[in-house]
Amino acid sequence: MKKSILLLLSLLLIITLFSSCELDNYQQKKLIVENKSEANISGINLTYYDYSPISARSMAFTPIISPDGTKEYSLPYLNNQGRSSQWKIRVEAYVDEEGGGQSIVDSRDLLFTFNTTSADDIVITFDFDESESEYTLEGRGSGYQRIMNVT
Repeated sequence: MKKSILLLLSLLLIITLFSSCELDNYQQKKLIVENKSEANISGINLTYYDYSPISARSMAFTPIISPDGTKEYSLPYLNNQGRSSQWKIRVEAYVDEEGGGQSIVDSRDLLFTFNTTSADDIVITFDFDESESEYTLEGRGSGYQRIMNVT
């Protein structure tokens, strides 16, 4: 009886040790999404390289980020003292029409990575480019690197 209890306690100690080591490998990076357009952002979808989603979505056209507003997210990454794995962000937006209706104006996708050793936040800006007559998604900070715009 004593041997089985001792074995069980040893096994629990080993499991606890390994699980705590795994958690130490992960860090958090702050991501700030800015809305510099006249549209309301109704959806933010973040997808990590392993395709596990982190989403914020509103229902019935309630904005999660109003014009000139911001929202903060936390991106987990492995503490590997280098570049993060790839992230994909999708921003969906709509505008309020005259007469009280709403219409979806655009959605933009962006694939990016960042430097895990930098202390700066990552800032992704959703804006309207007057010269191109289209919405844009741009990033900066913390060793941000755009891999590609995804359409």
